[in-house]
Amino acid sequence: MKFKNIVFVCLFMMLCFVSCQQEFKETLKKARQGDVEAQYKLGEMYNYGEGTEVDFNRAVYWYKKSADQGNPNAQYNLGFMYYYGKGTIIDDELAIYWYKKSAEQGNPFAQYELGIMYRRGRYKEEEGEYWIKKSAAQGYKKAIKWWEEKYPRPEFRW
Repeated sequence: MKFKNIVFVCLFMMLCFVSCQQEFKETLKKARQGDVEAQYKLGEMYNYGEGTEVDFNRAVYWYKKSADQGNPNAQYNLGFMYYYGKGTIIDDELAIYWYKKSAEQGNPFAQYELGIMYRRGRYKEEEGEYWIKKSAAQGYKKAIKWWEEKYPRPEFRW
């Protein structure tokens, strides 16, 4: 019985791997044709090794292609890559640039990260609170927690 389970799991994993590789090939074709969502998805696939090897440099490349076309999720991820130096150099200015592009489109994750960068003393404190508040107002839990710790009295909340 145990052997059958192992065989089943192995077959299932092989099927998933082949399926992921096929999805990668199809996504790559669309991304090369300029499809903004496919470019973002390809960035994710390289970032997490879905259907391909992890390659942060290529993830940055495809996130940037998508971000340049206005994709807020790609902009957020590109900001993250610059902030942490994944597949690129650490560059706070570029991290802020891309986080802000995404935040201005309403991405609560980018709003929070942008706010935290401003609040860490590198930039403007008031602007940091503005972005964290916007993120909290959209229900982002990390932003809500930060805001409630900073302002425990309800009259200071959004």
